[in-house]
Amino acid sequence: MKKKFMLMLAVLAVGIVTLCVVTAQRNHSELIQNERNTLHTRVEAALALANRYADRAEAGELSEDQAQHLALSALESLRSANGSDYVWVNDLHPTMLMHPHQKALNGTDLSNSTSADGKKIFVEMARLGRVSGGGFLDYTWPKPGTDAAVQKISYVGLHKRWGWIIGSGEYTDDIEARAWSFTRALIIACTLVMLSALLPCLYIARSILGPLSAASRAVRAVAEGDLSVRPLPEACDEIGRIHADIGHMVVQLRSRNERDQALATENLRIRTALDDVTTNIMISDADLNILYANRSLFQMLEKAEHDIRRDLPAFNTTTLIGANIDSFHKKPAHQRHVLGELRGTHRGQISLGDHVLRQIINPVRDAEGTLLGFVVEWADRTEEVRVEREVSHIVEAAARGDLSKRIGLEGKEGFLLQLSDQLNGLLETFNGSIGQVSRVLTALSSGDLTQRMHGDFHGVFAQIRDDANTTIAQLTTIIGDIQGAASGINLAAHEIASGNQDLSQRTEQQAANLEETAASMEELTSTVRQNAEHARQANQLAIGAHGVASQGGKVVTQVVTTMTAIEQSSKRIADIISVIDGIAFQTNILALNAAVEAARAGEQGRGFAVVASEVRGLAQRSAAAAKEIKSLIDDSVEKVSEGSALVRQAGATMDEIVGSVQRVTDIMAEISSASQEQSAGIEQVNQTVVQMDETTQQNAALVEEATAAARAMEDQANALSKAVALFQLSTTVPAPVAKVAKVASKIPSDAARARPVLRAKAPSAPRSAITSGQDWSEF
Repeated sequence: MKKKFMLMLAVLAVGIVTLCVVTAQRNHSELIQNERNTLHTRVEAALALANRYADRAEAGELSEDQAQHLALSALESLRSANGSDYVWVNDLHPTMLMHPHQKALNGTDLSNSTSADGKKIFVEMARLGRVSGGGFLDYTWPKPGTDAAVQKISYVGLHKRWGWIIGSGEYTDDIEARAWSFTRALIIACTLVMLSALLPCLYIARSILGPLSAASRAVRAVAEGDLSVRPLPEACDEIGRIHADIGHMVVQLRSRNERDQALATENLRIRTALDDVTTNIMISDADLNILYANRSLFQMLEKAEHDIRRDLPAFNTTTLIGANIDSFHKKPAHQRHVLGELRGTHRGQISLGDHVLRQIINPVRDAEGTLLGFVVEWADRTEEVRVEREVSHIVEAAARGDLSKRIGLEGKEGFLLQLSDQLNGLLETFNGSIGQVSRVLTALSSGDLTQRMHGDFHGVFAQIRDDANTTIAQLTTIIGDIQGAASGINLAAHEIASGNQDLSQRTEQQAANLEETAASMEELTSTVRQNAEHARQANQLAIGAHGVASQGGKVVTQVVTTMTAIEQSSKRIADIISVIDGIAFQTNILALNAAVEAARAGEQGRGFAVVASEVRGLAQRSAAAAKEIKSLIDDSVEKVSEGSALVRQAGATMDEIVGSVQRVTDIMAEISSASQEQSAGIEQVNQTVVQMDETTQQNAALVEEATAAARAMEDQANALSKAVALFQLSTTVPAPVAKVAKVASKIPSDAARARPVLRAKAPSAPRSAITSGQDWSEF
């Protein structure tokens, strides 16, 4: 402590001396800087003065030479009373333009003028003006009245408009004198301060060092374990409080020593208990340094040490205590981050070599919540993980459809052995059940419905077996029914196609007959039209009979001839109407038979039945029209007969022609009117025949479409029969299917019986309709 006080006094003295030196240097620097600022201000003022005269010259108040002369005069007078503060002016050549003290230099070329230290100061001043517009320059120059060169500081500035270098300087020896005067005063003041501080410091040192030495001896004794020391009597200053604190520390140390002994005894009991438990325990401090590890943990780590060193080559169980937990981890920074934010239990798992170790980490905190360290429970899960991996591989294989994998039982015991054995048994059960299902489904895919699932299954596997067998049995019944129904549909479709083919042929024949009838009706229509024209001409002739009485005989002859032709035509029309009536009757019978065939065909013949009904309606309308035409023809025949009688009477009574001309005229008018009506009736008959022809053509087209549909249905039935023929059944076709085939087999005989009836009646139908006059339209 004494050396420290002496060092403190030495430091104090050095500090005072250093303060003096620094203050003197700062004062000298400030004097230099103040002088520089003064020079700068002086030159700037001179430049401002010159600029004022230059402005007057530019404004035209003065000529440039006058302005420069006045400016030099003003600058020469710009100096202090003792003449030391002055400015000079030279140009950029440089040539001295004005120097207030050395007037001999005015007008002198200063290019070769050098200072005592060899500088061409005026050349350098010109360069400063051109480059930067001005600046400071240090050099040596004799003071006025002496020959000795003295250090001097000058500042020069450029007057751009006139190209002048205006400068001002100050000798530094004056500055040094002022600085040294200040330094002497400072040294005296510092010496007095050092002396006034030394004596009190020595007294204070003696008053402190004695009590501190006593306190040091007491602390040394306590450190050596002597708690019987007594501190000095209490004082009111800091030293006294130190002695009081030492006494209090001794009392606290005695109490803590007793608690530490009790705690050490308790820790010993806990350590002994932890060493004897089978759980692997490790304890670390807050910085993860390992403080304790029980015997179980050492045994586990010694067994796994070889595998651990493959990932952590520096790991060693002999140096575990005192090592850091980071040695167990490949990424210690991550683990430290997790533990740094740990507030509860942390569970983790690490893999080192082939070993898998589980960690359960809990923080240890004191009553205030301060983190003291961590307690870690370790467990070797290598065997458990190996079994988990085997189970995972087997499950993955099972998911891919491979049920042949099994868990090895070697080296397993306890729960792991029981788990492995039960999983193997479960796989055997699955394999047997799925194998049976696969066998049955394979047979089913090839059309074999005779296979069944067999075996002693339980639970859901038994349900699968029963459901699979039931499904196959139901498929067998359904496929059998489909085969029988396909055979029946095939037979029925064949018969419908045959019947439609026969109907198509007869419809085509009927269409040909109608075409011939239509041609005859065209000829008849032409004849009737001609008769009407003749009747009109006869009427005109009868009106003019008075003028041509001489030609009456010829006219009567022509009338007789015409009436004979009309009578013959009327008879032919009656024959044609009889033929049409027979055709209508035959068409009605044919439509009725077609409706019967369509009813037998069921749903497939519904459209054909509608067509047959339309054909029957057209036949009935044709019969009605034929009756009307027949009635008109009979009336025409009667009137023609009367006309013929009148003509014969006219020929016999030629003498009465003149008196009967008017009557003949009336009769011819009636004949003309009847002929017109006959022409209109024949035209209607012609239109009806044409419509019947069109209808017959449509019927033929519909019959052809029905035939094509029946053939298509027959082809589809054959395809269905071929499709279901793939399945192999263990039983015969059920009775209902055979019954359908039996019913279908009867259809051809009915159709065969229906066709000869139509062929037998077709030729005689027209003639019977004329002779008997039966009303068959209601048939």
